[in-house]
Amino acid sequence: MIYKGTETNNDIKKKIKSISAETEISISDICQKLNIMPQSYQNIFKKQKLAFSDIADILDCLGYELEINFKPKE
Repeated sequence: MIYKGTETNNDIKKKIKSISAETEISISDICQKLNIMPQSYQNIFKKQKLAFSDIADILDCLGYELEINFKPKE
């Protein structure tokens, strides 16, 4: 997913959930790897704004990495 500034938090959340389904890694497995309770995991997704660190940690559990790239506007 390339973030272009038009995506909402919900789009990003849906993508993470999609990756979780594709990799067949359950929420309980993610919680175990992050050493958090399932309620804490759900609270991450209830936040108004997602933190890059939360996204990166979850993606790491799913075998993905968060890549951030800055480039000048054309």
